Amino acid sequence: MAGAEKEAAGSISDNERSGGANRTSGPEVGASDEEGAGKDIARRAIEAVLADVVDSVVEDARADDSGPRDQGQASTDRAEAGHVEDRHDSSSGDAGPQAQDEGEKQEAQQEQADDADLCTSNSVESESEPAAAGVADSIGPALSMPSEEFSGDNAHTREVDSPSSVDAYAPSGHNNHHGAIVGPAHQRALAGAAQLLLRSLRLIAAAPRRWNRTLVAAAETALERSTNLGESDELVTLLTDDDFLNDALHALSLACAGRNLKLAMAALEGLQRMLLLGVLDSDVLAGGEQLLSALKAAEAAAKNNEGTTQLAVLATIVTAVACTRTVAHSSVLEQCVSMSFDLAAHSKREPTRRAGRAVLDFAIRVAVGRAEGASAFAPPAGTAAGIATAIGSNDAAGTLGTAAQLVTLAPLMDARSGSPQDTQIFVTRALEDVAAVQREAERVWREDLAARVATPPQPGVASTELPSPQQLPPGGGAFVADVVSVMKALCTTSAQAPDIDQEAKTVSLEGLVQILRLASPLLCSDLAFVEAVRQHLCSTLLANCASRHARVYELAAQVLQELFINMRSELKKECGVFYPTIFLRPLEAVSSAKTTAVPDSHALVALESVMHIMRDPQALVDLYANFDCDVGQPDLFADSINAIASMTRALHSPSSRDLRDPAKAMRISSACHVAHECLVDTIKAISEWTRMFHADTEASGQRAAESSPSQTPSEASDTPDSTGGGVSRRSSLIDPASKIGVDRGVQLFNEKPSKGIRLLIDGGLIEDDPEAVASLLRVANGLDPRAIGEYLGDRAPFNVEVLDAFVASVDFAAMPFSAALRHFLSLFRLPGEAQKIDRIMERFAAHFVEDNPDGVLQNADTAYVLAYSAIMLHTDAHNPSVTKKMTQEAFVLNNRGIDDGEDLPRDFLLEQYDDIVSNEISLHEDPPEGTSTGAHSVGSLGGLGVIFSVLNAQRMRTLALDEEEARARERASMALVRRAADTASEFAAARGRTLAEPMMLVAWPAFLAAFSVALEGTADDDVSADYALEGLAECIHVACALGMDKERDLFVSGLAKFTLLVNQAEMRSKNVRAIHALMRVAVDNGDMLGSSWSSVLTCASRLDHLRTIHDIEIKIAEPDPQHHTMHAVGGSQLSHVNVTQKQAHAAIGWVLGEVDQALVDRVFTLSKQLSASAIVSFVDCLSRVSTDELMSSTEPRLFSLRKIVEVADHNIERIRLTWTRLWRILS
Repeated sequence: MAGAEKEAAGSISDNERSGGANRTSGPEVGASDEEGAGKDIARRAIEAVLADVVDSVVEDARADDSGPRDQGQASTDRAEAGHVEDRHDSSSGDAGPQAQDEGEKQEAQQEQADDADLCTSNSVESESEPAAAGVADSIGPALSMPSEEFSGDNAHTREVDSPSSVDAYAPSGHNNHHGAIVGPAHQRALAGAAQLLLRSLRLIAAAPRRWNRTLVAAAETALERSTNLGESDELVTLLTDDDFLNDALHALSLACAGRNLKLAMAALEGLQRMLLLGVLDSDVLAGGEQLLSALKAAEAAAKNNEGTTQLAVLATIVTAVACTRTVAHSSVLEQCVSMSFDLAAHSKREPTRRAGRAVLDFAIRVAVGRAEGASAFAPPAGTAAGIATAIGSNDAAGTLGTAAQLVTLAPLMDARSGSPQDTQIFVTRALEDVAAVQREAERVWREDLAARVATPPQPGVASTELPSPQQLPPGGGAFVADVVSVMKALCTTSAQAPDIDQEAKTVSLEGLVQILRLASPLLCSDLAFVEAVRQHLCSTLLANCASRHARVYELAAQVLQELFINMRSELKKECGVFYPTIFLRPLEAVSSAKTTAVPDSHALVALESVMHIMRDPQALVDLYANFDCDVGQPDLFADSINAIASMTRALHSPSSRDLRDPAKAMRISSACHVAHECLVDTIKAISEWTRMFHADTEASGQRAAESSPSQTPSEASDTPDSTGGGVSRRSSLIDPASKIGVDRGVQLFNEKPSKGIRLLIDGGLIEDDPEAVASLLRVANGLDPRAIGEYLGDRAPFNVEVLDAFVASVDFAAMPFSAALRHFLSLFRLPGEAQKIDRIMERFAAHFVEDNPDGVLQNADTAYVLAYSAIMLHTDAHNPSVTKKMTQEAFVLNNRGIDDGEDLPRDFLLEQYDDIVSNEISLHEDPPEGTSTGAHSVGSLGGLGVIFSVLNAQRMRTLALDEEEARARERASMALVRRAADTASEFAAARGRTLAEPMMLVAWPAFLAAFSVALEGTADDDVSADYALEGLAECIHVACALGMDKERDLFVSGLAKFTLLVNQAEMRSKNVRAIHALMRVAVDNGDMLGSSWSSVLTCASRLDHLRTIHDIEIKIAEPDPQHHTMHAVGGSQLSHVNVTQKQAHAAIGWVLGEVDQALVDRVFTLSKQLSASAIVSFVDCLSRVSTDELMSSTEPRLFSLRKIVEVADHNIERIRLTWTRLWRILS
């Protein structure tokens, strides 16, 4: 076999020298090549082989003059082949049996020595190892710099329509070597891979047969099949023969599954090279499982040789993912993700875990990039925009793909240190291979984009601008399905991990967050992607939404944040369920004394995620429009603002500031800052929304005036251009004013159901129709389940009709009886009266039989009796006070003869029994807040219970967190089930400025309360104070812009109060900044302040009063003999008065020194820029302040009167009509 192999290698060398002529047998690759192999030769051989892997296009273009280069390349190929052969042969001497019995130890040592005699080492190994180490040290330049043939004058262009260039790198689900057109460079690469594979098989076949009988036999089978091809055939045909590849894969798989490190590394090297060249079949659906088998073999090597081969396995995974000749799809890609996940989560070495995360991130980027670019050559996600820019700048260097490799796979490169030298060389060469493939794929991608730009415009196309990759159409089925496969693999591995394996949950959630962050809007709107998120990702989020582990909860919050920002229109129902569980629950726990129910760190994480949503104007208004204005959704905007405001008040309270614990004080201070920043970002987003639609509002009003007279007002409000309600009145969405009325009706319904429904009907909020009322009871948020049950069970004729409509709206088709009963009872709480229960269950039984005509239950009376029996069984099975439980036989006996005198099938009854006993029916009974199972048992111990509580506080807190986590998941799960049946809840993108006013009506009390707490506190928290002042200024601006006069006056008067000018001794720097903020508000919003000018001008008047007092004190500061005489007579009391006065005077001087007087003067000098109505309001308020100064009984002053004269002088050029109004005030 060795002779045949040498003759085949020589045949290839002769053909290369003849430039592609008919091949004949040539000279053997002998010792002359091996003797000349040194450091430089080995280095050039490695570079040449790596360049050949990605250079078939360039070589095809050079086909006419390939003779000289082919001869040189043949020499380097032979040197590379000799290097690989000798490295394997020398390493095979270490391969030997692992003695399992002391009695066989000597025999094993003898066999090991015999095996070592078969393999001789030479000088090539010792010389090539330093060269390989040099390759490892130069990995940075090798990956960051483009190859020589792709840069400068050596760059070559590719004919887009050339079969040789397209087919050489085109991805395919089948073996590319079947009928594919390849060039000489690719043939040489295949020949090198074949030589490497044969040497690996020979090394495996040379293993001691005693310990590796099956392994050796498999290798010999593959080698025997290679010799049967005949000496005249090309060596490349080995890699085109499926039978040989299957036999070779079988042998390599067995080598990977063993514990012989040398054999495993040799097998992995062969697998990596075959994966790189794309000779393995990846179409699993068509029966080809070679690529999947290769990956499973690599997985076995990672498990059986832990710590030594794991990095090589990760490099093999990177090769499989990056290969563009045979693209990894479906189960193959899932296998890659699963292997990377396992190493990232469960490896014992920290560098390997980091490397596993890097490889997993690389796989995600590649899958998302190909899906968005609709091509296997598309760059990894995150570099597409840079490629489009590079095309425009004619950058032909092609370094973007390499840069992406460096960033993504840096942990894998760093993990090489400390590993065996063979592993370092393996990882280095694999990464160089991948970098070269990425460079070539990037070049092809650039040229494809450039070709699209150069395409003449089609009829109807206005421009031929360069399309960015995110504007390209999605890749249809295959590439989007790849992203779905990655997501499914991550979710599956997370679901399979036990609850204590938090590392696995962390890795999976990190991958899911990365997918959502990289996905473009086009990918997020793809139906297959959306369905995968709804089915797989939401299930994973449900399992981790209430986790008490900080990192898992943080990642779950990031997943929901990305879902809401990028996919809220497609996943409205899911966002409405997870938002309260993940975000609001920790925030509300801070201010509701439920600190034991939620970990303290969760609140800060929730704040940061909510802040990212709130600072986006479109996302913020969509949150209000689709949830606060939806009858069937919770008021997420109002609840968020109120929860954050309540949190700030709780954190600023004296009880929360424990100075004895500096770490806790720092956490509380940080949480306060983030909470205030979130509120400021929210009011800024509302302000930005008002500015965005200010011009649109004026234009739409003009269009409405010019619209057709035949259009009714209601029709105009439903049009997309309408700003009357901001959201189209469709499905369960209503305008904000109606939502307020619905909330009042819901509140009254929970107290008195009939009066609440009548209020809603009389107010025109719902129709006076049983179906409309039943729909409201099913979808309205905030309804008490007990009140629903009481209303449905009432005997009034209208209530009976509502009950019929309510039951008819539930679909029981194809549902088991116990499941249908459980679903029905989850919609409300059964009333306490037997007659009401009877009416409800009678309707349920009749409707269930109607929906299941072919079921076991054919009689409504039978279903009615069985329903009662099921409720009794549920009470008996799940009531802890019932000690003697009902058995299966008792349940069957109780239901004997209920089917018109006949018995129901026993199997059917036993099925109902098992389902009811194992799955409790939720009746909306949540335990009282603050109670837990452990609390009662401890409290019953009396004084000993107190000691027990102290000693076991941490354990009890853990139990409480576990109970709260389980309850939160259960509530979220039930909410998902209920929302899934709500087909009326649709998403509507918010538009229109008028939505800002109802949002401010909801939020302004919370804003004012939260900002006031920060300014009223005695602590010198400058950060919170600055946020509060900025927030109050924005609130004033929004109130002025929306014409909310009452709210504007409250904000301005509150800001003026925080100047604290009436008590100068207690003023701090934040009060001086409040003065400046008030003056800037007056300058910026002067045209819209109206009556709020009084607060501003009063502040200016008090500042002048302080300045007057300060000037007087300076004049009388000189010593007075009479003053000294009085001081001597008056004693200590007068001394105390003088000290107090000095302190007050010093405080006044400090305030006047800090206040920017020029800013105060601008308020009056800029009055000439005010509008006509604004100047009238300004002068009116100034006159009132002047009157108060003159009418003062203690200190009459003329400051405002002088300012009236100055203002009159500044505005002397105004028209007579304006002066007529001003004179009425001044006179």
